Amino acid sequence: MKWCTLFIAALPLFILSGCVGAKQAPPVNREACEALNIDAQSSVLVGTDLSTFDQFSSATIIEPALYLTDMGGAELSVLITELSSQKATLSYEEPGITSEQVEAIFTCMGNGVAENDAVTLNAVEGGILLKFKEGVFHTFSFDGWVFLEKK
Repeated sequence: MKWCTLFIAALPLFILSGCVGAKQAPPVNREACEALNIDAQSSVLVGTDLSTFDQFSSATIIEPALYLTDMGGAELSVLITELSSQKATLSYEEPGITSEQVEAIFTCMGNGVAENDAVTLNAVEGGILLKFKEGVFHTFSFDGWVFLEKK
């Protein structure tokens, strides 16, 4: 009887110990991101043209909206439905190639910035600037910023 009681008492601890080693999602920082210090001459892709960061006026908030750019037939978009979820859907479509879509969950959002380990968004007048920190899409890569217009 004692062994049975001991087993029943220890069983929940054994089950919970498996949860401790489970991979957890990164914590979401409900605080605002720090404002970015971007070099004025940083490259920005605007459609098929190359510009510089100093051609854009900063904004203080990333608004829920669809942001889009057309790059000579290829289309890159970011959809933010609500700020409180700290999520965005990034999509890339190119004629003749399978479309790609990923959901980004931001680790911080505020001061006109949203970022995680893979992407950074920076609010500017009329849209956002997007920068990939690591490969998000298999068929698109660019080391600079990409301007996406608010629709």
